[in-house]
Amino acid sequence: MAKTKLVTFLDKNGNRSLVSVTVGTPLRDIFKHFRLNWNDQDQIIIGGPLNGYSIYTDAFPIRPDTDAILLQDKDDVALVSDYPCINCGDCIRVCPARVPVNMLIRFLEAGEYEEAAENYDLYSCLECGLCSYVCVSRIPIYQSIKLAKYELGRAATGEAADE
Repeated sequence: MAKTKLVTFLDKNGNRSLVSVTVGTPLRDIFKHFRLNWNDQDQIIIGGPLNGYSIYTDAFPIRPDTDAILLQDKDDVALVSDYPCINCGDCIRVCPARVPVNMLIRFLEAGEYEEAAENYDLYSCLECGLCSYVCVSRIPIYQSIKLAKYELGRAATGEAADE
């Protein structure tokens, strides 16, 4: 028997719907159900706007851990930049774990993941995404933190050495 789950769907206009979907259903079927046009310049976010992740195909299936789908018009997509941190402190003020994000991001951008973990509370991060949301320099802080944790995990299990 196929497993179904409830998924929150937000379309380009901000309309919300709660949909019962069979796990494994491609997103294109949901788009067809709602009569939505999607093109490859629009953004599909799985998991929500703050800590979700982008996917780039409407063939992506609904997974057991999929809770929300956001379809964002290409004109509304916030672009990231490679502007340097200006030390405004917004990320620190908004961080519920009180991580010194402005210092942490410097080490993450340099690939110094061990230093970031030991001295700047990398593992204290709750991965809420608020730091990226408030960053005036548009630095992808949340994504850098996720990458650092992933790479440190790989190194700890020896995967990096096997490549």
